[in-house]
Amino acid sequence: TELWLDTNQLTGTIPASLGKLKYLMKLSLYTNQLTGIIPASLGNLKELTGLWLHDNQLTGNIPASLGNLKNLTGLWLHDNQLTGTIPTSLGNLSNLKILSIRNNHLTGKIPVILSNLLD
Repeated sequence: TELWLDTNQLTGTIPASLGKLKYLMKLSLYTNQLTGIIPASLGNLKELTGLWLHDNQLTGNIPASLGNLKNLTGLWLHDNQLTGTIPTSLGNLSNLKILSIRNNHLTGKIPVILSNLLD
């Protein structure tokens, strides 16, 4: 139920096929040299409680599909090269306690719906 591959000098992209690991609860790929986008298929990981993708060189948008991860309590995307806006779908993550997206190239306003997570 857990896949910990952090700090392994991994290169390349995150395989979209990881989205098929339907019982996965924790996915840790931080502090590697991963490039490319965050696959939208990670939004299929309905049991996921923690997603660590920080300290890589990931690009592109934060997939709106991550808003499907209702069990997620922590999402770490900081220190990448992500662009675009923060998806409003992240406001659906009612169990989220930690959202770390600092040190990216995100633009736009912080979605008002994220204030729902403050309760």
